Amino acid sequence: MWKVTDENASVRCHIGDMSTSSIPTVRVDRDRQGAWQVKSPDQSRRQTYATLDDARRVAYGQAMRCQPCQLVIYDAYHRVARREMITTH
Repeated sequence: MWKVTDENASVRCHIGDMSTSSIPTVRVDRDRQGAWQVKSPDQSRRQTYATLDDARRVAYGQAMRCQPCQLVIYDAYHRVARREMITTH
């Protein structure tokens, strides 16, 4: 944990551990053939969809069923386009 202080602006913030390694993650990423894959938290299931919209819809459904869950959507260049924590609160 760090404590950051900006004395000029009198701003203080407390930065904690942002590790999400123990939280299940649903991923949407493009495969080599250009299709979109949804990878489940246990990585045992991979579903393939022709469009990003279809893959995103399924990914949200999976994330809602295993809350709390992290949803990560990558763009066509495998950069993180959206990262969202799905919780009941």
